[in-house]
Amino acid sequence: MPSPLRRLHARAEVPPTLHDTQVSVRSVALTILAFAATMYLLHWAQEAFIPIVLSILISFALEPLVVMLTRIRLPRMVAAGLVVTMSGGALVYGMYSLSDDVAAMVAQLPDAAQRRPVRSRKCSRQRRNCRRPPTRPHRRTPRRGT
Repeated sequence: MPSPLRRLHARAEVPPTLHDTQVSVRSVALTILAFAATMYLLHWAQEAFIPIVLSILISFALEPLVVMLTRIRLPRMVAAGLVVTMSGGALVYGMYSLSDDVAAMVAQLPDAAQRRPVRSRKCSRQRRNCRRPPTRPHRRTPRRGT
């Protein structure tokens, strides 16, 4: 008489492997349509999604600083306000300290634009082979009849 454990093991369903599954054309087509619709939605609403995603990323980046300030017994709202204020201040200070360098670079732009050689439209479209190939001496063939 077989043991009860063997009977349970024999009745247990074996999970399907990659070779056992069948992919229908309908499921592939629906997956492609869903992906295309999602991409269209993201492109259509990019003005709303980009700020939302950026704000989530910034909140993840600033979270450790807020947690550190809450460990020293500051309320979470005060800690978050302090971190945002300090981040904004650091950004403004960085922009102010770089303003002289940026102004000097902008002042040099007209001179740099005049020194840059102008390429033809054909070269700018192709983006390759903009230099002329070296010329080979042309071999003259003798004319017949002279």
